[in-house]
Amino acid sequence: MRHPIPTPLSMLLFSLLLLCFFSAYSSEQLFGIVTKVADGDTVTLNAEGTIHKIRLSEIDAPERNQPYGLTTRAVLSSLLLGKQVEVKIVKNSDRYGRVIGRIFIDEEDVSAYMIEMGHAMVYRRYIMDDSLLKLEKSAKKNNLGLWKLAEEDRVPPWVWRKQKRKKDLRAK
Repeated sequence: MRHPIPTPLSMLLFSLLLLCFFSAYSSEQLFGIVTKVADGDTVTLNAEGTIHKIRLSEIDAPERNQPYGLTTRAVLSSLLLGKQVEVKIVKNSDRYGRVIGRIFIDEEDVSAYMIEMGHAMVYRRYIMDDSLLKLEKSAKKNNLGLWKLAEEDRVPPWVWRKQKRKKDLRAK
């Protein structure tokens, strides 16, 4: 059986595909102390005197005004506030100027922990790590965290924000 000889175009396309795959997770890292927790998926990090807002990658936690929002913020605060962490940068900046990254404390992945314990949902729009879906399914099955709420109170945060924006526009 003959194998085709790769053409320059096919080699270029393959190289671009590899680049896209590996650039999804940057090799860049930040190390610092969490000085503030805004909500269940956003913290402020002091990395050697430089302040960074960090948005946890691939998860979405209930907003502060949403059912379970204050609880998820309290959980993230107890995990991270005042602690030394490592941030593996996924994206240097989102539209709000935040760094998107996976935060690790003592080598534990905080995004995975928040999903596993039911304190956040997998942000399907940005998911790159399918193992988070299994953790979410388990948390839901075991009725952990926000999955204990009545179904009408378990509105995904991305849906809740969209509904709030529409309501705010109608109020104007």
